[in-house]
Amino acid sequence: IQVMAGGSQESYRYQWFSASKYDLTAPELTELNAATADAAASGDYTDWAMHSFFSRLGLNWAEKYLLEANLRMDWSSRFAPGKTRRGVFPSFSAGWRISEEDIMREISWLNSLKLRASYGVLGNNSMGSNSRDNDGNYSHLALYSAQNYPLNNAVQVGWAQTALSNAAITWESTYVTNLGIDFSMLKSRLNGGVDFFVKTTKDILIDLPAPLVHGNASIPRVNAGEVRNTGIEVSLSWNDKIGNVNYYVSGNFSYIKNKLTKFKGKESSISGTNMLLEGQPIYIQYVMKVDRLVQTDEDLAYVQSLVDKKPDYFRSYTRPEKGDFLYADTNGDGDLTADDRIMIGNGTNPTITYGVNLGAGWKGFDFSCLLQGVGDYEVYWSYDRTGGTADASRYLSTVKTGSQINKDVSNGRWYEGRPDKATFPRALADGDNRNNIASDFWMVDKSYLRVKNIQLGYTVPKTISQKLLMENLRFYVSVDNALTFTNFPGLDPERSYTDYPTFRMTSFGINLTF
Repeated sequence: IQVMAGGSQESYRYQWFSASKYDLTAPELTELNAATADAAASGDYTDWAMHSFFSRLGLNWAEKYLLEANLRMDWSSRFAPGKTRRGVFPSFSAGWRISEEDIMREISWLNSLKLRASYGVLGNNSMGSNSRDNDGNYSHLALYSAQNYPLNNAVQVGWAQTALSNAAITWESTYVTNLGIDFSMLKSRLNGGVDFFVKTTKDILIDLPAPLVHGNASIPRVNAGEVRNTGIEVSLSWNDKIGNVNYYVSGNFSYIKNKLTKFKGKESSISGTNMLLEGQPIYIQYVMKVDRLVQTDEDLAYVQSLVDKKPDYFRSYTRPEKGDFLYADTNGDGDLTADDRIMIGNGTNPTITYGVNLGAGWKGFDFSCLLQGVGDYEVYWSYDRTGGTADASRYLSTVKTGSQINKDVSNGRWYEGRPDKATFPRALADGDNRNNIASDFWMVDKSYLRVKNIQLGYTVPKTISQKLLMENLRFYVSVDNALTFTNFPGLDPERSYTDYPTFRMTSFGINLTF
């Protein structure tokens, strides 16, 4: 039996002050009174505190039955006094080492088998702000600031409420349930584990709609969002020996799906192509659907037939010509509008992540290789950001001064008399964005497999290294980011924006031990 109890107190204070005055009478004078022109002074202060108690109870019965219980209680000054200030976060875990049962010890090929289950709650009081953010530290209070107003034909200084309060604001809580199994068999040559988990975050702070009667004051966020992540993680490793060769193979695989389970009902929040909608993955892409790339007279005739049915069919979008996209009327209402956008993709994170580690050793030589990748990852992509400037390297069909068009776009663009079918729309001058409208055409597969590291080394026999007064002497060559396999058209599928792409590095080295 193991018991632990403790407490902690955190206090943070940040204060600053500055003063200035212009037009020094002489450069060598640095006091404020040595200046003669306008003066200014400013300052600010913020603080927060948290008081916590925590405890743990662990039980171990005969190395077979394992139990652990934790309880944490926190009080944060970022919430109003009372129940909302306190957060209670319990967690429990249990394990059963089946291989320690008498009946299992007779199974010679099984070295270890363990079942695990856990449930826990984690709290977050960051309010989506850093420690210097006054709004995040005082969201439960109404905020006021100085405001000018006219009275008796003169400007007066008064106070006005600039932010409404939400005294009910409280902790965000994440609930994690995990079921797992660990095993080792065949004289510990095969080892692995499987975990299934459900992670639900509740009371996420979001901005809800509010009536205009609140005036100019900002609206506080409300604990109203909920996100659920469900997934499985698998890890396996094999260690063995063939003759004089020792080798190992290990790998991990995870599959995770997320869903915004509570947000604003049927109301969505859209920023660019990112969409938040209850029941969908976080930041699912919301874009138009391309019906076809108009290239032939038959395509033009089809466009004309749409106009014949409804003359104002293209009132919201430019009527396509040869080399342009024709967007689809996905809802079938006979109008081409923004309501024809569709949801596509799995959000901002890949569904699948995996890695493989390989290695071998033979008579002083050693070899290792690390591979890493992601799968089922589709994103909306129209440019690489280089040097912090958007559109420096464009995956678009418009031509802009100072920018380079992606070679696939350039080689595949439509032009009159092209002998084969085009794969991209025609090149247009910057500003004519009829073909750059966010659509499923610009959705790209960002899945990849990367050889993160390859290393080959040789360890000099001790009979030789000791003669050189060294305990160990090893030479090696290593290559980082050696190869990348991907269909992503940008510079680096591993990064969101590319100031500098991941570079390949080859190094040679010596390890010495005296």
